[in-house]
Amino acid sequence: MPTLGWIVDDAVDFENAAHPLVVGAREPPAFACPFCAASFPSERRRSEHISLEHPIERPLLFVRGRLAPSSVTLRQRCAAGDLAVENCTRIRLRRNGEWEPVAAIDAALARIAASRDGHFQLELENGRRADGASAPARYTVSVLMAEAAELDAVDRLFLERLAADDVTVADVTRFGDALPRDRAAREYGSALADYVLGTLIKDQGRPSGVTLPFERFAEKYKSALAVLHELDRSVAATVSACIRFNLNQFEGDAVRSNVPVLDAAFAALAALARDQAALPTRPHCPGGRRIASCPIDRLTDEVLDAFEALGTHAPRHRRQALIERAESGLLSSQDRSKLLAFSAVFSVQAGDADLSRRALRMLANDGSFARWANRQLRELEP
Repeated sequence: MPTLGWIVDDAVDFENAAHPLVVGAREPPAFACPFCAASFPSERRRSEHISLEHPIERPLLFVRGRLAPSSVTLRQRCAAGDLAVENCTRIRLRRNGEWEPVAAIDAALARIAASRDGHFQLELENGRRADGASAPARYTVSVLMAEAAELDAVDRLFLERLAADDVTVADVTRFGDALPRDRAAREYGSALADYVLGTLIKDQGRPSGVTLPFERFAEKYKSALAVLHELDRSVAATVSACIRFNLNQFEGDAVRSNVPVLDAAFAALAALARDQAALPTRPHCPGGRRIASCPIDRLTDEVLDAFEALGTHAPRHRRQALIERAESGLLSSQDRSKLLAFSAVFSVQAGDADLSRRALRMLANDGSFARWANRQLRELEP
């Protein structure tokens, strides 16, 4: 037996020597990209490539054609198609903390659009089958819609109690106490009250009972505008226009306040903010300057006065007076800019280079009119 084992082992050794086994070099693993012809030596490298070259789009929510922020409030009734999503393959919907039994994207959006009152949380997902990647997005949608009759009642109350020249903080408080109990109507009324408080703060008149500092007017105006700009109502439109004019918010849609001089002044300044054509020779504002549907502060009244009074043939001393007014007194930076812009544009049209330069230099770093002012300064160079 030992002899046999020796013979067998020796034969195997002979066979191995005659036919040696050659083991080739092992090929490195390849990780192919599922979206292009690229290949990578590791999963990590492929993942980095996909993230950089083939990113997955984040789901987006649109309200009436505009990209929605992460938290949005609907105050106007939604028509079919007013709510839409892009880059979304899956949706989950929670209403007032409870999950809604909807799986279809269109059905979930329709449920929000049909609501008058509610707090919705949307969890959107954009999934990709090729590599299993997904991108999530979360939105909060609050629905707060009042009946037209309730908003009409708030408008009447506002016109009766706050659309006057001698309003006080006490009047605003009484207005708030008299608002309807409906949550949406109260929010609307509170926004109108914030506008009036902002106006009283800006005027800083002692008889009004205001104690807040001048700088707080913008805070009240912005709070009011966040609610009012969405509502298609006459009073809301006029107040929103006054606020945007006060804050120099000239970007976006033109205002439609139904007050000719306010709309004309806004359009003129918006053109300057876009560095477009200069003002007309003399503004034509049929219907007068009176704003019957809401109170305005004294400085806004002064700015609108200047717009109506000035023109190509306006006396130099009036254009100069606007610059001097902008340099002194308690003025918001926005009102200062408007006064300088009117003085500058009418001085340019009048061919008054010295006065034009003086006003334009003060606008050279302005947030609204710097581009126009600097172009005008270059054109005035000898």
